[in-house]
Amino acid sequence: MSIEFEEPILGWRSLKDIHDYYLAQTPSEDGICAAGIIAEAELKTRIGSVAIQVQTESGTLSPEQRAQGLALIKDLNEQAKRMRIIATHNMTKDAAAGRWFAIGRVDGVGKHQLIHPSCWNFLLLNIQKGAVGRDSLHYEDLRCAFTRDVPESNPVLAVIRSAQNDAGCERNGASVVRLQSAPSLSPEDPHEPARTGAPGRPSSMHLVVAEFERRCGNSEVIWSSVKAEAEYLAAWFKKNHPGSPRLTARTIENKIRPEYRLAKLNADCPTKL
Repeated sequence: MSIEFEEPILGWRSLKDIHDYYLAQTPSEDGICAAGIIAEAELKTRIGSVAIQVQTESGTLSPEQRAQGLALIKDLNEQAKRMRIIATHNMTKDAAAGRWFAIGRVDGVGKHQLIHPSCWNFLLLNIQKGAVGRDSLHYEDLRCAFTRDVPESNPVLAVIRSAQNDAGCERNGASVVRLQSAPSLSPEDPHEPARTGAPGRPSSMHLVVAEFERRCGNSEVIWSSVKAEAEYLAAWFKKNHPGSPRLTARTIENKIRPEYRLAKLNADCPTKL
């Protein structure tokens, strides 16, 4: 997209700057920001790991105490991981909505081009390298900015506003979702039971979780209760994966409840830019 990019009022930001902003702005159920939870998890992991190692070597730590300590560390890191995912989801959702934007060089060469807002629904982020991409589409050397910091004279705003209008039309057209109209994303013929690679009976839960995350990531309308969302996902799964091990709506509800609560929290209290 050939546009002459004026430097924003506050200058360009890196992809990491934007990510750090969302880590600081994304709250947990306890009201602690994602950045705080991640920092606490990293600190307690370092301290706890050293303590467990020292006490194990000295013989002052029983196997049960060691298992409890390791389980606590695992829980802390799982929570930190969830908060990273939610913050990144908020970040890409806002990019698709035009609240911030980025320009980059395709495959790291040539002039900087605007990354169209619609692309953020499928691009994968490499925060440390300041790059995004998927399949054959890659942007490097990203320069980012909040839309609020761009002068009205910059033509990039026209592109962003056009994308916002398109997104608004799509959301209005899909605002009511019916269980019987769950989209058919797979052939109707039976599939082999899905396997995740984990030991034990084959599970299909990862397929449902991926669909739930896709719905959240694409700013689709999720149901107003976790029970209703689980029933929708159960209907979607039955229609699209008829040969996979069965999952009940109750099982799905128990699985997605923590992520659903956080998704609704962020939907009801959107990040203010």
